[in-house]
Amino acid sequence: MAMGRPMKYLNRPPLAPARISVLRQLFSQISLSTMPNIRGGAAKPQRLRTKPMRPKTSMTSTSNMLLRMAEVPMQHRHTMTGPSRPMGAELTRDYEGKDPLVIGILKGASPFTTDLIRKIETPMQLDFMVVSSYGSGTQTSGTVKIRKDLDADIRDRHVIICEDIIDSGITMSNLIALLETRKPASLKLCALLSKPARRQVDVKIDYLGWEVPDEFLVGYGLDYAEHYRNLPCIGVLKPEIYS
Repeated sequence: MAMGRPMKYLNRPPLAPARISVLRQLFSQISLSTMPNIRGGAAKPQRLRTKPMRPKTSMTSTSNMLLRMAEVPMQHRHTMTGPSRPMGAELTRDYEGKDPLVIGILKGASPFTTDLIRKIETPMQLDFMVVSSYGSGTQTSGTVKIRKDLDADIRDRHVIICEDIIDSGITMSNLIALLETRKPASLKLCALLSKPARRQVDVKIDYLGWEVPDEFLVGYGLDYAEHYRNLPCIGVLKPEIYS
């Protein structure tokens, strides 16, 4: 796979036969035999480590990162941008004339957020937050820590939170409670992925892409030790990489 120049995964022309051959060879080295159903099919639960760890070996290319995946439930660029179009159309209908403020939660939601807003065909504004409810360990502290706050005042604004994945729900429920104290006109949650098997707190997701099984997912903004965010697909990381 050619490196050293920008790689355009979205809206690019069909791949040449030679490139297809290379990709076939690449994906033949990834185990797909236990590929989970991205909409919530049976999958062996895998406990998620939240403590940051340095990858055991260096990663120098997209192909090298892909080889570290056990499964690739969403391989194609059209699948990754799939939720953006219908979700954007729904948001366009729901927020026509309301000038909504879309809040992307960094870092993981940045690819999904930027894809989504290009499908919203009504005036809107964009802002970002960095939040966490975890301390130095793996247990939630119960309170949201704001590492980057909003630039905009949300009082009397129609606000849409854009998140990559809803896991335990603790951080998001605390964030919603915090934002509600700022008196927005409305507050809705939009998420690319939801992992119900790990939910500890009920969170209402108003706009959802997919429900996913309890696996360690990386790619398209999702990371392990700050790596893999740049992958054009979402895959299940091999356990030996993080165990």
